[in-house]
This record gives sequence, C-alpha cells and structure tokens, in this order.
Amino acid sequence: MRKHYLFLSIYFLVMGAGLFICRQFLRTPYDSPHFGQTFLPFTLLLAVMVVVYGYRYRTSLKMQQPDRTTYLYGLLPLFPLAVLAVIAAIADFSWSTLFLIPLIDALLVSIAEEGLFRGIILGGTARHIKPLYALLLSSLLFSALHLLNLLGGLAPAEVTSQLLSTFMMGLFLGAVYLYTRNLYLPVIFH
Repeated sequence: MRKHYLFLSIYFLVMGAGLFICRQFLRTPYDSPHFGQTFLPFTLLLAVMVVVYGYRYRTSLKMQQPDRTTYLYGLLPLFPLAVLAVIAAIADFSWSTLFLIPLIDALLVSIAEEGLFRGIILGGTARHIKPLYALLLSSLLFSALHLLNLLGGLAPAEVTSQLLSTFMMGLFLGAVYLYTRNLYLPVIFH
C-alpha cells in the first residue's frame, strides 16, 4: 500500500515540475491556448508511468468483478451524443494538429488520471478500508492534484473552483469504477 502512495508522490512531482517548466521556461501558462501542446510530453510521461505501474502491480490493484452487466445500460445515454459527434465531425471535419493535439491530450490525461486515482489509489485502497472511505480519499487526492495548477499560472480563484468541481467529479468517477470494476467507463467519462 505504501508503494502506491509513493508512486502518487512521484506523479505529483512530475506534474508539478511539468507545470512549472511550461510556465517559467517555455513561457506557456496553464490558461494559454497552446498549453496542451506544450505540456504533451509531460502528459505522455505521466500516462506511461501509470500504465507501467498499473501493469506491474495489477494483481494487488484488481478489484473482484461484479456479477452484473447492467452497467452497460449506463452507456445508452451516451449513444445520442456519440451520433451527434459523428454527424458534426462528418459535416465539418478536417485533419489538423488543431484537432489531433487536444484529442491526444484528452486521451492521455484520462488514462493517466483515471489509472492513478481510480485504478491505483481507489482500487488499491478499497482492498484495505471501506470502499466509501477509499472513494472519499481518492476524490480528495484527485482534487488536491489540481492545486498544482497554481504552478502553471492559474489564478487562485480558478484553482479553488477546480478543487470543488474535481472533488465532485472524483466522487462520480470513483462511484462508476466501484460499481463496474472497470476503468474504461471512468476514462470515457473523463
């Protein structure tokens, strides 16, 4: 269990260093339109770190699968949104870095953050304490991660807003993970 929290600390350090480097040395603050592109190497590093760590400790993180498949019905509300997204993409789509960079960034962020906070922290902690307490702890840590955005140049008022919204989102995504025992749904929702 201790190794998971050590890994979390390393993740925070890499994230903080990336935000600081982007703002101070690369002159790209968090609220810049080019931040995702500038921060992409750090996002890739964080995603690779989480995937490798999660794979390495998969047996100690894996939660027992539920006997139900009813969670698939939770995807039904996403179907109309997916159809609308496809229609919009067909009607006004062009391959460009303006399209690909944010898509790659969003995918890597969701893999890194969901893998860490739902898969490693929530999954690993829920094996040792009550799932509700593990959910609250993982949501609190997920929210705390966003304090690092101060290093990226985000205003304290905006970070405060992020703290509340990411805590609530952490509760939702964690509940989805606890219910389904699959990370793919939190990754999709993220």
